[in-house]
Amino acid sequence: MDSGRGVWLIIGVQAAGKSTVADLLAHRLGRSVHVRGGQFYRWAVDGWVHPTGGSTMPSEARRLLDLRYRLSALVADEYAEAGFTAVVQDNVFGADVVAWLERVRSRPRHLVVLCPSVEAVTERDAARQRERGKIAYRPGEFTIDGLDAELRATPRLGLWLDTSLQTPGQSVDEIVARAAEAVVAEPDAGCRSDVTGGDSAGPQSHLHSRQTHSGHTAAGPSRQQRQQPVNALLSPA
Repeated sequence: MDSGRGVWLIIGVQAAGKSTVADLLAHRLGRSVHVRGGQFYRWAVDGWVHPTGGSTMPSEARRLLDLRYRLSALVADEYAEAGFTAVVQDNVFGADVVAWLERVRSRPRHLVVLCPSVEAVTERDAARQRERGKIAYRPGEFTIDGLDAELRATPRLGLWLDTSLQTPGQSVDEIVARAAEAVVAEPDAGCRSDVTGGDSAGPQSHLHSRQTHSGHTAAGPSRQQRQQPVNALLSPA
């Protein structure tokens, strides 16, 4: 599967299933590596400042978050240039997704957005706490609703999947089957009428619903939106 090579970025809110899906996808693609973005802060033995759920991010937290994203993009590129498929999973939202993709030199670049419902994430988070004692959402910090809103404000690139009713294996099956839809267009690809069918909607257009293979309706980008080059999304709407 040629479209499965290169670099993949798997994003979603905490407890959306990113780690499990990314690991299964890496194994499915073969000769792959699974890069966990959170490792880049865990390796700091002291002094790392994390973002909080407040409206304003402390400047040091912002600086270190940028460092974390730069490192994961750099590592993905190095693995890809050595002949591996790099599958990166991390909590990346909004304009940071565009910036991350622009840092990556390797081609093709893929983006998969896991967007289960808030209710599904709440159930998964509770199950993780019971089974593994892992707490993703702490009082006074990020909330599921807040992160979900940030995720859904992300520019409409790549493949968006509502995985609420899917097992991780089913999600990976769908990602593999629709790998071409996850590819992020090149800056010179443009949005020609012969490609998009004459739809002139810009990159900030509202999403429309489409059926996933699981039969569950998911909000996702139109064909025209998926073909928007990354650079176009950096310009004001």
